[in-house]
Amino acid sequence: YDGKKFSLNGFAGDRTKLFGRNATFRLNVSNLFEEKGYVTTGKVTVAGVLHNVHSYPPRRSFLLTTTMDF
Repeated sequence: YDGKKFSLNGFAGDRTKLFGRNATFRLNVSNLFEEKGYVTTGKVTVAGVLHNVHSYPPRRSFLLTTTMDF
């Protein structure tokens, strides 16, 4: 692992009328280019001992929200 990481998030929204009322729909996507597997990094303690740290990158997530004016 060379310390380089690329993360991209995206969003889209739309305003419309629903049942005669103003409504807004929003879609947010985090981590569009989800990395597979796990990442190994090294950590050196004060005593000079090298420890490998294994971690999983964040998963892709979706969030859909809707608001309506009353």
